[in-house]
Amino acid sequence: MKGVLIVLALLLISFPLVASSEEGKLNHLPLLAVQELQDGSYQGSTADLFLEVRVGSGRVFLDTSPLTKIDTQISTRYAKEIACDYFDLDCDHYDFIYTIRAHSNIIGGPSAGAAIAALTTLTVLDLEYDESVAITGTINSGGIVGPVGGVKEKIEAAAEQNLSKVLISLGSSDHEFESEEADADESAQYKEAKSNPLAKEDMPLFNANPYDNLIDYGTKGLGIEVEEVSDLNDVLFHLTGIELRENNFDFEVDGSYNQIMKSLETDLCERSDNLESELQALFDSSELSLEEKNEIRDVINERRLDANAAQNEGDHYSAASFCFGLNVYLGTQNLLLSNLSDLEIFTESVRIEGNVTLLSGQVESEVIETISDLQTKMIVEERLLEVLTLLEDANESNHTDIKISSLAFARERLNSATSWMQFFSMEGKLLLVDDIILADVCQKKLEEAQERFQYVGTYLSELDLSDINRKIERAQFAQREGDHSICLMQASQAKAESSTILSSLGINDENFAASLESRSRAVERIISENVEEGFFPILGFSYYQYANTLGSEEMSYSSLLYLEYALELSDLDIYFPEQRTLIQTNFEVLPQISTFVSGFFQGLLVGMLFMWLLHQGRRKKYH
Repeated sequence: MKGVLIVLALLLISFPLVASSEEGKLNHLPLLAVQELQDGSYQGSTADLFLEVRVGSGRVFLDTSPLTKIDTQISTRYAKEIACDYFDLDCDHYDFIYTIRAHSNIIGGPSAGAAIAALTTLTVLDLEYDESVAITGTINSGGIVGPVGGVKEKIEAAAEQNLSKVLISLGSSDHEFESEEADADESAQYKEAKSNPLAKEDMPLFNANPYDNLIDYGTKGLGIEVEEVSDLNDVLFHLTGIELRENNFDFEVDGSYNQIMKSLETDLCERSDNLESELQALFDSSELSLEEKNEIRDVINERRLDANAAQNEGDHYSAASFCFGLNVYLGTQNLLLSNLSDLEIFTESVRIEGNVTLLSGQVESEVIETISDLQTKMIVEERLLEVLTLLEDANESNHTDIKISSLAFARERLNSATSWMQFFSMEGKLLLVDDIILADVCQKKLEEAQERFQYVGTYLSELDLSDINRKIERAQFAQREGDHSICLMQASQAKAESSTILSSLGINDENFAASLESRSRAVERIISENVEEGFFPILGFSYYQYANTLGSEEMSYSSLLYLEYALELSDLDIYFPEQRTLIQTNFEVLPQISTFVSGFFQGLLVGMLFMWLLHQGRRKKYH
């Protein structure tokens, strides 16, 4: 009996120690940063990133020295969320403690995002990896690694610290070397050549730009390997030598999505037919010349061709979008030829505004239970907000053409919003979407948008970023008013537009196709995972289709932008908890119950063992 009790007690005492042996382990990756000098130039520097995970509830803690900007805290939390979602990690039962130690003040921002996401993955999966590899890049929706500033200086800092490899985002290796950057190399080569007795007196200097790009500069000039990566999977491969996931994803388009979107396409394209008939009737009574009429018809025919091509491909969203654009053009021409008075324009504005109020009431009455419901509310409310803005422009302008074009656009936007209401009938997996959760998601998305916007402004201060700033201001206003879906939509778009600007910096004709493909692949992965889990991101998939339609050379920026929209709006489920059944909830509580029961029986057995030994001691004493 004595031996059995001792063995059982020891097993129960040691069990939790074995199960949590990795808790408290400190993992590390080098960080690359830049600091601004007094003359406005940048100098590379290094820092250290540490991560410790402990049993918890998914909370994120960040300790930095020196103190960094608040945007570093925001990007840390976001990078952790992306890593957990990208590799489907069990992060809900851990707390994450990140520590950044730098030797000097560094520029804050999201440039450590890829490294944070990578270290999160390595730590949760407890993988062996190469600590001499450094990553510099943002981490975007879909696990895409984005470009950052100061890449050349960061590579130089990595070489000085004897790191073996630097991972940079796709397209970031492009760099124009100025002659002074290669002076030392040139002078050595030049002197050696001039010492040759056959050298001419007027021998030209060697090539002032001896390096093709930063990859070449790293290898030949610094003795360090530099590799471009497109996503988080590439990063983990370079760190571990393991391909953690496949990059080919198939998904089946939700049948109800196709049915509803086809109905929406029919609504908008049939309206094109009606508006064109109205225009033809106005042509007969107008004073337009034959040449002017033909010019208008040419525009109509060109836009119809785009819509017909999309219809033939079964791309209902793109067809609907092209028909919407055609409707705005036709509506504008009809109103111009109708010669409306200011009073008639005002009366039409009042009518449209009244319909906006009615439709807003219908939207508010809808119960939001799924991602499809949420995205439908987002897009309908965004269109209604745009209608009100256009009506304001129409009423305030002193120019008839602006009044008419704004009024026509507002009328068609309202019609589009009404058609999108059909998506409230689409079913999907239930989520917990209440005002408290929506307010929290709005706050997170707004912080992400501001962080990315500020980062763009830091390195590209000469750009006009007023459109993005307006979206952020609208999101902030919507947040204050409690319009969380508008906040979420505007903030998502603002972040996507900032990310597109950053992404386009390293893109040229040679790597554009690769960049486009990596983003398309990321969208496909997210949509595939959502479909598998019972979600269908109607906005993400719609923008993905439209981006593919725009994937021509002259529309390259637009296709990138819509893919970024698709990435932001396909990944919304990471912010929302699923609704749990009682059985699911009980299963999640089981580990906690198990821990309690194990502790209870440990105490009980240890107590029994102690009492038995005490009893045996007393028996020996009295015998």
